[in-house]
Formats: sequence, structure tokens, C-alpha cells
Amino acid sequence: MPVKERRIGELKEDGEWVSLKAKVVQVWDASSESISQTGLLADETGRIKFVAWKKSQVPPLREGGSYLLKGAVVDSWSGQLQVNLNSRTKVERLTGDLPVAAVDTLEGRVTGIVPRSGYIQRCPECNRVLVDNHCPVHLEVEPVEDFRIKATLDTSPHIVVINGSAAEKLTGLSLDQVREMEDDDLNCLLQVMLVDHTFIFTGRYFGKNFMAEGGEKRS
Repeated sequence: MPVKERRIGELKEDGEWVSLKAKVVQVWDASSESISQTGLLADETGRIKFVAWKKSQVPPLREGGSYLLKGAVVDSWSGQLQVNLNSRTKVERLTGDLPVAAVDTLEGRVTGIVPRSGYIQRCPECNRVLVDNHCPVHLEVEPVEDFRIKATLDTSPHIVVINGSAAEKLTGLSLDQVREMEDDDLNCLLQVMLVDHTFIFTGRYFGKNFMAEGGEKRS
């Protein structure tokens, strides 16, 4: 399989084998027993999620470290590209600190909470949200829990999407708490916490969404 040298901003094709130089700007808790590590890579052209599978036996990447990743595979889930590290991926730690692109910011007053915000379950293989405990691709799976907020702003047509620890930090609610709440009760609480308040979000634009990595309340 030919491996092409790419920068993150050049990644467009699902299934492409690539070689990347990138900095690990975030490392997240693995959302599945089949995943050894997941996080966010960045270079001067953009940012992208990476997933290292346990069966790949790829050495762990350190947050803040810069790496050459040879033989990674571009994949997509829910319309978003990610980089998968597999058994053929070679990892080389680079000396020095690679420059990275600044994150985008989006500021505005929250005008509404989009349906299907709150406690959700995802497929551990493709990260799609499960419907009636089924993945449309992998069918019956062991679900991965997540806390997701989707919100509209008065300043942008984009929907702000906040997942996982970023949603917990923004609201002060833990995953355990949202799991135990009724959907209507949680929706009402999110309305009180977020709607009619102004926030500045950091993250990246992706299609019709703004994928927020964090948010700060302004008023």
C-alpha cells in the first residue's frame, strides 16, 4: 500500500495511507477497551483526531510531543476525518517543537439546545451514536458512554458540538450525573445553564458544525 506524505490540512480521502509530522496537542481517555489511546494531532495546517487501537501495539504518544507517523490510515466517522494508528504504523519521536495552527474561536449567545443533546451511547468501532442500542454499521456492540451538547448561537449558522470532558467542564456535570437524569430534566437544566448566556468557544469548523474543544462563559 503506497504511503503519501501529507499535512493535516491536505487530508481529504478516506482510506488513504499517509505519513504525517504532527504535534500531540491533547490526549483523551480511551472510550473503549479496544482503543489504547486517542487524542488530537496538529500541525501548521490544521488539527485532526487520532485513534491508536490496542491490537496495533503502537507505543503511546505523549501530550506535547512531536512525532513522525509513517503508515497511518485516514478514516471517517459521522462525517469527520480521523487518523488511525495500526499495526503497520511506525512512530518516531521528533526533536524540537513543531509549530501548530491556532484554533478557531466562535463567540455568541446560546439561543437553543438541539435535540439529542445529553447522555448518549456510541459505537466503540466507528464512534457513531447508537439508535436503540444498535450501530447502523456494526449492529450490536458494547456501547461507549458520552455526554454531548449541541447548541445554536445568535452569531452563526453553525451548530456548536461539545463532547465528553469539554461538556463536563462547561456545565460542571459529570457523566455519572447526566446518565442518571431523565432526558427532560437534563434538557431543562441545560437550557437554564446555557441559553441566553454568551460564550466563546474554541475548536474547529467542520461542515455545518463547530466542533468545540472548550468553552468559556462571558455573561
